[in-house]
Amino acid sequence: MAAPLLRPARLFGDTLAATAGGGLAAATAAITAVRSARPLHPRGVVGPCTVTLDGNPAAPTPLLRSEQTLTGTARFSWAVGTGPTRTDIHGLALRLRADDDAADFLFATTGQGLVSRYLLGVQRPGHFGFMGSLLPVKGEHGAVLLGVEPALASTINGDLPPTRWTLSVTTATGPWIAIGTVECEWGDHDDSVRADPLQHHLPELPPYRWVTALREPAYWMARKVGPRAKAEAPSQVRS
Repeated sequence: MAAPLLRPARLFGDTLAATAGGGLAAATAAITAVRSARPLHPRGVVGPCTVTLDGNPAAPTPLLRSEQTLTGTARFSWAVGTGPTRTDIHGLALRLRADDDAADFLFATTGQGLVSRYLLGVQRPGHFGFMGSLLPVKGEHGAVLLGVEPALASTINGDLPPTRWTLSVTTATGPWIAIGTVECEWGDHDDSVRADPLQHHLPELPPYRWVTALREPAYWMARKVGPRAKAEAPSQVRS
């Protein structure tokens, strides 16, 4: 009897997420119409990155418990577009090469608490802090969230973000566990690379159906109307 009873609740959840997703898509289109630019995170800096997993046995999935190194591209950005001299929501996008394919991960300024890990926050100028994945992916035994925060040995060059980050993981309500590092080499330019964890994800960490219903309409709208031109990095353009 349990499975049939779950179906209406699941259908309601999917419908609610799809409705909210449509609203986000409309907001994305409206912002783009006003700005004639990338609706969110219009300013950023790009560079190569290396993700190293330490093989922590406490990680919640076999993939994250393994020892391995992945390389790719990182983009650090400011959600509203104010740049490094104003308060803003920070974002970090990773596009990693995995098994001849790409896997994308998105992080934004959040808290680390049981509730705040699901809420966006802001960072003051000149400060860099914790960023979480905000929405979970489906792990071996339930929801998994990832997070990054500046490592103690990280280097900050002017307005550019830290070059070394600690990578951590948690479950829906569990503690954060350090599982590796993210090292970035920030360049002197931005570009139009867009990370999309719905289309590009690791098979072991797929998105939930309700997350896809929530995010996909806005992603589709951003891909449809977004710009493709390169821009200068924050170290060259000041707010």
